[in-house]
Amino acid sequence: MARGYAAPDTKDRSVMEGFLPKQTYPNRTGVHGNTAFGLCFALDWARAKRDTAFERLIVQRSKHFYLNNKNIPAHLEPDGADFFSPSLMAADLMQRILSPTAFAKWLDTYYSAAGIQRICKAPTISDRNDYQIVHLDGLSFSRAWCMKGIAQKLPAGHRYKALFKNTAQQFLNESLPKIFSGGYGGEHWLASFAVYALAVR
Repeated sequence: MARGYAAPDTKDRSVMEGFLPKQTYPNRTGVHGNTAFGLCFALDWARAKRDTAFERLIVQRSKHFYLNNKNIPAHLEPDGADFFSPSLMAADLMQRILSPTAFAKWLDTYYSAAGIQRICKAPTISDRNDYQIVHLDGLSFSRAWCMKGIAQKLPAGHRYKALFKNTAQQFLNESLPKIFSGGYGGEHWLASFAVYALAVR
């Protein structure tokens, strides 16, 4: 993935295995160090490798970090240079580890109405030549892939299922034409975010 992101290898697994049990708090930023983002990729790797011990650790720590989260302050997102939504990254992780019924129940108390309204509104990018502000184009793509995954997990008729599916498509429609309009600050990585968003069913 972009910006040096890739699925973990055996060395990364060892580092994470040693660190996760002593990590008390998750990183909830909207940039590189976001804990939920890293755990999503590590979980995919563990399942692909059939590394059940590592998968159990990831699931356990994910629940420790996020299972009891309620009324997450998503109405304050984004920060000025976010390319991740901290709230959606955590929700995307939880949809991977909870059953559909458990996940829907969790999501119902996770977001406030104001938070949902905020994350469904496209970010304003005032200057695509600014290397930090252009991160917000990436935010639209990462929101799209999270929303698509979440919508797929939700049962038919859930109040967020169609909303997230349609909003994800709107983000893609609005942002795809802008991939190559931000100079080097955006062009050297935005396309990979777009590909990942398009690849999520």
